[in-house]
Amino acid sequence: MDKKFISAGEVAEKWGISVRSVQNLCKNGKVAGAVRFGNSWSIPVDAEKPEDGRRKAEVMVQKWHKPLLRKTPFLLMSDLFNRSGSADDAVRAVAGNPEAEALLKAELAYARGDIDTAYGYCRLFLENNSGFYAVISGGMIVALCALWKGDVDLYRRARRHMYEAPCKTDLDRDIVHLSIAVTDLYIRNVRDFPEWFQKGRYDRLPPDAFPAARIQYLKYLMVGTQILAANNMDFAGCKATDVMKTHPFLIESFISNSVGENSVKEQIHLRLLAAICYTHIGERNDACMHLDKAIELCKADGFYGILAEYHRSLGTILDEELDKVAPDIAQTVKKLSKTYNEGWTRVHNLVLERSVYAKLTSREREVARLAAFGLSNKEIAERFFLSEASVKSIIKNAKDKTGAVSRSDLGAYI
Repeated sequence: MDKKFISAGEVAEKWGISVRSVQNLCKNGKVAGAVRFGNSWSIPVDAEKPEDGRRKAEVMVQKWHKPLLRKTPFLLMSDLFNRSGSADDAVRAVAGNPEAEALLKAELAYARGDIDTAYGYCRLFLENNSGFYAVISGGMIVALCALWKGDVDLYRRARRHMYEAPCKTDLDRDIVHLSIAVTDLYIRNVRDFPEWFQKGRYDRLPPDAFPAARIQYLKYLMVGTQILAANNMDFAGCKATDVMKTHPFLIESFISNSVGENSVKEQIHLRLLAAICYTHIGERNDACMHLDKAIELCKADGFYGILAEYHRSLGTILDEELDKVAPDIAQTVKKLSKTYNEGWTRVHNLVLERSVYAKLTSREREVARLAAFGLSNKEIAERFFLSEASVKSIIKNAKDKTGAVSRSDLGAYI
């Protein structure tokens, strides 16, 4: 054998790897100049050890993984974003932290209704191993994108991704449990929340997550009470419709906190939730006041996707306020809300095996909702400045479209 060549055994000793590994490298063409003779390999003395692909991948992961800066599923709902109109600055502030940057860009795109861009960024977290909070954050945003897309398989994949987050402690497992429950809350499923969260004990979560936790806790209370009201049931011994009248007081205190803490995105969500509550109890002026402030904040950063999400619950009052205070964005929000409503309805119905109807108009949906809550035609007419005959006609149209037999049955379709 030419002295310029050595055996696989000699190369294995030189490179500190097994003979089999050397043979596989040669077989796969990774060793320049290697020549095969039968079952043996002759390898140039000066051959360089190929770069270990596994090590390269490990280095790439190390570059990808850095501390996420904040322990919360929604980075824009933290002190990274504390001034209206500065959402893009928050993204620039985390340059050099790939996971945080991708998540912020995804969350920002989602808030603006650019769902394909949001999904594009968060798909990275479905395809790569990430840190605990990055898995939770990426999974939740992907699940929300699935609602817009009407993609049930993607929704389930996102939930599964969160379920597989790398837990190290019991608290980590509790956070996974809560995150999946919050994801289901978006399709009005309140069944699987941890008992400690149901009691409002979210102080066990990292402080960075408090703004997001406050919003989800309020949604949990609101959705749960609305479901009870639509089924003519009590809540803690009280009529659910009476309990609904107390929700604005709780939300108002949270809004004061968010204003004091400059938590911009939290404030937007809280004001929209307050508007929903005030609308349900007939306090239109208070609802409009919060809506106008929420619209102003959303407009500063282009958060039209957030407004579109809430359109399903707010309906005509949101349309009217948009036409009044922000006519330049009204059509954009209405168009986005149509997309969201259709996608949301598909996922909701298939996951929960229900029959919410997507083709009701905003007016039909909001009148049907109050009818399901047990309000009379006269009470509903006073809320919306309509005649009782108009309310009766709207309810009939809603029943005809959905197939509901009675007013109370409408709750299952809205």
